[in-house]
Amino acid sequence: AFEKVGIQYAFEEISDWKNKIRPFLGRLPETIIAECVDVSVITIRAIRRKLGVSRYTLRKMIDETSAEA
Repeated sequence: AFEKVGIQYAFEEISDWKNKIRPFLGRLPETIIAECVDVSVITIRAIRRKLGVSRYTLRKMIDETSAEA
């Protein structure tokens, strides 16, 4: 993401990105997650399905936000 806006990022890549994205599966659109970790949406979708997580929907997010309030 930094490279796309012309900023050099001096830190190493996150090697365990698959574990880091788990809490966000089904809570964010797959396109956003894929862009953040620089993989295809198909890869993210396959991981989400393998873990049995339902896909992101706006309704799901609204319900989740309402439950927290």
